[in-house]
Amino acid sequence: MGQGGARREAGRPSGTGKWGCPTAIVRVPAHLAKALEAFAWTLLRLESSGVKIHVVQVQEWADSIESRAMAEGEAFSGEIPS
Repeated sequence: MGQGGARREAGRPSGTGKWGCPTAIVRVPAHLAKALEAFAWTLLRLESSGVKIHVVQVQEWADSIESRAMAEGEAFSGEIPS
């Protein structure tokens, strides 16, 4: 008899985990992980309360933060620190 391998209907049913919906694995810099998780939870709470969030709105929000940072002299140079 073989060991291991995939088994039909094994594991948690899709959409029943921590987030309550299908998820994806994303690698981000460690120092941003907690902030991004908090942001994701905020978006999820807004959606669950009936607020529709669109990618365009998130991009506009990110652009406004970047503009503010540039005005304060904290612009991202585009280079990844080593």
